[in-house]
Amino acid sequence: MNEKPIESEICFSSDTHNWVMKLTKSGIFFNRERYPNSSVDDFAKAVIDILENEYTVKFEKKSPPYNKKGI
Repeated sequence: MNEKPIESEICFSSDTHNWVMKLTKSGIFFNRERYPNSSVDDFAKAVIDILENEYTVKFEKKSPPYNKKGI
């Protein structure tokens, strides 16, 4: 059986040199070096924008919005 290897990381980026967020086996990483003043919400919005611009997906804001707990 020819199984495809599992990717070790997934990068969300607007171009090849400026990643915004990485999903890895070790966790989720935000590019705080390149974007030092960005909040977690800024990173989430950037990832949604990248997905909407690069793929055929559309995200809608929930009504009422998701309530964050314990943050």
